[in-house]
Amino acid sequence: MKQKKSICVLLSVCFLMVIAGCANLIAVSAAGASQPTTIVFTETLTSPERTEYVKSLIQRFESENPDIRVVLDSLPWEQARDKLITQIVTRQTPDVVEMADNWLAEMGHMGALVDLTPYFNKWEHKDEFIPSALVLGKKIGDMQHSLGYGMFLRAMFYRSDWLEEAGLPVPKTYDELLQTSIKITDPAKNRFGYSFRGGMGIWTQLVNFLLKQSGHSDYFDENGISNIRDPKAVQAFIDFCELYYQAAPRDSLNWGYNEKVNAFTTGQTGFLMQDSEVIPSCEKTMADGTWATAPLPVGPDGKRYMVSGIIGFSMFENSQNKEEAWRFISYLLDPEINAEWNIQTQTMPVMSTAFENEFFGTGHIKAWSETASDPNTVFFAHPPFPEWGEFFGRVSVNTIQAYLLKEITAEDCIDELATFLEEAYKNSN
Repeated sequence: MKQKKSICVLLSVCFLMVIAGCANLIAVSAAGASQPTTIVFTETLTSPERTEYVKSLIQRFESENPDIRVVLDSLPWEQARDKLITQIVTRQTPDVVEMADNWLAEMGHMGALVDLTPYFNKWEHKDEFIPSALVLGKKIGDMQHSLGYGMFLRAMFYRSDWLEEAGLPVPKTYDELLQTSIKITDPAKNRFGYSFRGGMGIWTQLVNFLLKQSGHSDYFDENGISNIRDPKAVQAFIDFCELYYQAAPRDSLNWGYNEKVNAFTTGQTGFLMQDSEVIPSCEKTMADGTWATAPLPVGPDGKRYMVSGIIGFSMFENSQNKEEAWRFISYLLDPEINAEWNIQTQTMPVMSTAFENEFFGTGHIKAWSETASDPNTVFFAHPPFPEWGEFFGRVSVNTIQAYLLKEITAEDCIDELATFLEEAYKNSN
């Protein structure tokens, strides 16, 4: 009897141990299931207002996708490319990045980016994507290394009150812009005509000016010779730099995006050539009636030649959570979210349905819509060289600054820039 009783007690203990073990397994499993997958998103066009908006989108995404947590890494534009290259080399990349098309060829040739084509082809909204915007995300063959969220093109911000005070009209040509910028410059009042960008990003504004003034719509002629060698382009370069010498603060030699925008919105400069996303900053900090917008001035042939590009989202090959990364990208590109993003940041949409919103045909952003639809606007793209990031981020900045500091001649500056471009062209053909 005692033996049977002992066996019953032993069986009861074993049963309780099994039950407890199962409970522990269930608890561990439940705890594991409750832990969201973490992905890192790096934004590269940063400003206080914009970053707060991005944070709000992330919170909304996480509430709808509780199994994913998004960590935001905000990199200032001027530092972003170099840091991303370092992260690629050390295999410490984020999962998703806000990708400028200036970097796309370089990082794509490094094998660092995922071809998003398979994800895009299964996406329910793929047919609403504007074809021209889709093409701008392809720099290497037919690989879709980036999906843009907005198209970027330049228009002109100007101090309408300054022009009225001086009795001057809004410039229609670049020659008029130069003269007007000089006329409204008054260093004694800390007032300068032009928001000059002498640091990172100087090239985009300069190449628009060089090709516009010389009447070219591409970087190269049929023989692979850079069109910036055209004597008209060389003279245009000299004229462009006069904006720095005669109508800009001395420290603008090193200005990047934030500095040139802040100079305009705080009343230090009178003209700013920039993307439409600056509009919210102007509306927030500047009094009504003191500023306005207009399409960029035209060149001697009555046309404006300008770079058209996109900025969008890319996924890094090093990501261990590609499905979750795509869910985040596709959420940001959802037509409703994309239209909201474009309105919030005032960039031109990539989704055809967004253009149906009357917002894009009124107010300050109308200058960009008019630019996009004007037959006298001729768009061109930066060349898809692996060396492009190096040229844009270092070579162009250092070489142009050397001229601005009068260390080299204009002819030597243009020759150095053109030689680099031509060598890159030759290597890619």
